[in-house]
Order: sequence, then structure tokens, then C-alpha cells
Amino acid sequence: MQKHIIIRDTLIYSGASYIAIFVGFFVSIFSKRFFGVSGAGYWAILTVVITYGMYISLGIQNALIREVPQCIGAKEVEKAKEIENVTYSFLVIAGLTGAVVIWLLSFFLFADPLLKTGVKIIAVLVFVTHMYNLILNILRARKQISILSRVVVLNILLVAILALPGAYFFNVNGFATAMVIATTLSFFLAKRLASIRFSLSFDWVHIWHLIKIGLAMFLVSILSRTFLNVDKIMIGKMLGIEQLGLYTIGIMAIQQINSLPRFFNIVIFPHIQEKYGATKDIHDIKGMVIKSNYFISRLIPILIGTIIFITQPVVLIVLPQFEGGLDIMKILVIGYYFIAINQMSSTLIYTIDKQR
Repeated sequence: MQKHIIIRDTLIYSGASYIAIFVGFFVSIFSKRFFGVSGAGYWAILTVVITYGMYISLGIQNALIREVPQCIGAKEVEKAKEIENVTYSFLVIAGLTGAVVIWLLSFFLFADPLLKTGVKIIAVLVFVTHMYNLILNILRARKQISILSRVVVLNILLVAILALPGAYFFNVNGFATAMVIATTLSFFLAKRLASIRFSLSFDWVHIWHLIKIGLAMFLVSILSRTFLNVDKIMIGKMLGIEQLGLYTIGIMAIQQINSLPRFFNIVIFPHIQEKYGATKDIHDIKGMVIKSNYFISRLIPILIGTIIFITQPVVLIVLPQFEGGLDIMKILVIGYYFIAINQMSSTLIYTIDKQR
């Protein structure tokens, strides 16, 4: 029965996510057309700010994704609800603090007026993204995949409807402003669809316990993201904004490669946690982990070939000014195979509390 539920939920979520990928690919292509090469470079820099702004959570959402389904598996439903409330309370404080810090740093770290304004908008986007991601993680932890799938599609449609006109009329900062509006609307609509209610609960003992659980994964994530973002920083600094703009074709492609294992992991992760939470026996989840990794390792090469095949004609027809980024794209997507198949190993280590 569980196998059928996992397959069903994977199909539902993957279907919704591939709709989101298709629309997101459309948004990415045409936003680059509106931005131009230099504008795409500016947006790449702003996405780095977003990435680091998300670390203000200190890994507490990683802990929620693990602890809530493990509590449900152990029949501790009230404890699971308390975890959701303390996570929400911490993120309100941390998210607002992070937004204020980014806002203030925009005055000192950037000389370019466009970037100064863009970073101020990104400060707001960081906060609302924390709130939106919290809803997604709660739906994932509760295995409410049907609602999660609807929210994902709804969000990308709002982004397409609002962000493309923003990019067309107001370039990069118009795009960023529209992202703030779309993410805020997605948060409130998702909250209503799932009937999720939060109450403020500043139980700092509980909060610190969750941070300790997620902190190791948080630190590894910072190192990983720094490694994966250092190319953008170095290209922007050493070769210039235009070369970084060309590089974004490769970045766009690897986002699609990473999608399949991420979608599958989103569905199967709470099932693994519930099963492990009920008995705390690693042998009970052995089959799920091995079969999942086998499945991902066989599908990723097919996805890599498909992405290379589709991206080349799209760029040549729609974005001919980005043709210089195609060779970079091929190298990046092939190398990303080894990152994609590592996700299930991380899941196993995190599940059995060996993340440190």
C-alpha cells in the first residue's frame, strides 16, 4: 500500500513540478530576453544575495521536515504541531532580522544604483520566501502532496503573470518586485488551501533543540552553496557582467537537472521519516533508500540528454545573443549528475541523526 501511495504522490508532484519547470523555463527564457545579457548578469548577482539570505533560518526548517513526520510516525501529533509553531515563530524573528540586515548592507556593499535598489527589494523577498517555504515544508512533512502540488503550480503561474510584465516594463528590479508580490500571494493562498494556522510560541529550549538538529546540515549547505556560487562571483568579478550573463544559460539548465531527484526526495522523505520514527531501526528503511537511489541514477542520464537536446535550439531561436553560453551549459549539466545522485545518501545520514 505504501509503495502505491509513494508512486501516486510522486506522479502527482512530479506532474505539477514539471508544469512549474516548463512555465519557469518560459519565464527564464523571456525574462533574459527582456533583461538582455547585462540584465541577466545583474539578476545572477541578486540571486546570490537571495541564496545567502535564506541561511538566516539556521537550518530550523531542515529539522522540521525530519522531526514532524518522525513525531507523526511515533503517534505524537501534538508535539508535531508545536514544532510547526516554534519554527514559524523563530522564522518571523529571523526573517525580519535578515531582511533588515540585507537592506542596510545595500547602502555599503554596492556602488551601482541598480544593484542598490535591487538588493533592497531582495531584502523583502528573502522574508516572504522564508514564510512561503515554511508552508511548503509543512505540507511536505504532513505528506499533503496533492495540496503541495497545487501550491507549486499556483506559485509559478503567479510568477509568470506578474514577473514577465515586471521585467518587460521595469527590467531587473521590476522582475524582483513582482517576485515579492507573487511569493506573498502564494503564501497566503497556500495557508488557506491547507487550513494551516500558526500561533506564536517562543519556547527557546525547543527552538534551540531544532536548530541543533538542523545546524550541521545548515553548515554543509552554506559550504556547498558557496562552492556552487563561487563561479558566479568569480566570473562577475574577473570577466564582467556580460560573461556572467552568458553563464546563466548553464545555470538555467542545471536547475532542470536537479529537479527530478529533488521531486522524488520531497515525496519519499516523510515516508522514510515516519517509518524510522515508529521503530528507530535503520533496517526498516534500507530497501526504500537503495531502490530510490537506483531509480534516480537510471533516470538522470535521460534527463541530461533531454535538457541538452531542448536547450540548444531554444537558445539559438529565442536567445541568439546567449549562444556563447551553450558549451558551458553542456559541461555543467553533465557534471551535475554526481550532485543529483548524492541526495539519498544525505537523506539516510540525516534520518539516523548522523548529520554531524
